[in-house]
Amino acid sequence: MEKTSREKRIEAFRAFRDKAAKTFNSFKEETPSFQKFDDMYILHICPKGRNGGRNEKLCEVFYGQRRYDREPEFDSSPNISIKRCEDGSFRSDNFDSTIKQRNEFRYLFETGATLAFSLLDDGYVLVTLHLPYTERMQPLVKEVIIDLHLDPIKLTPRRLKAYWNKFNLAMVVYSLDGEPKWYQRAHWESWLFFKQTIKDNSLQERGCYKLAKTLANYVLSVFGGKGELWG
Repeated sequence: MEKTSREKRIEAFRAFRDKAAKTFNSFKEETPSFQKFDDMYILHICPKGRNGGRNEKLCEVFYGQRRYDREPEFDSSPNISIKRCEDGSFRSDNFDSTIKQRNEFRYLFETGATLAFSLLDDGYVLVTLHLPYTERMQPLVKEVIIDLHLDPIKLTPRRLKAYWNKFNLAMVVYSLDGEPKWYQRAHWESWLFFKQTIKDNSLQERGCYKLAKTLANYVLSVFGGKGELWG
């Protein structure tokens, strides 16, 4: 029996997934300028996901966590004095909450970017880019939808190399030690303008669509007003 188009797409995804380590490691060797991220965070290529490699429908490429600072821990302990009254009852003489500093530290971590390929039920692929963040500094845009419904046969080396470059550009722009140049920020913002994003756990419209709608509404309002005046 001949395979359906969906089954052929699933096979194409599996072929990409099984060669992902070789593919992305070759990209790493070709781009030594991104080596510092591998040194600081360690690049991980997980053909079946990071959680034990058991997800047949997922392929993840990501930079791990790195410790970037530490801070002292504080312990808030109440200092309560209890006195016995003449009638035999007890009362609190004072309730002074004091802060005691312990000789312990809590380490602070930064999580690197993730490039994820998710196989959908119909055999197409969702490609997403999750941005770097720390516990206290998280970008407003948490996730970028690179391709929403892509035929896996189109996961060519050229396209994958473009994904790799955007993955590392996200590290340059958003990581603590990325040190982006102005043109790298401009490149990122112009690319992001044409992409759907996840913000506050909601899918956002592309920036270009928002601008087009705003301009269209403006034009309609102007010409609509003139039409009434001319009428």
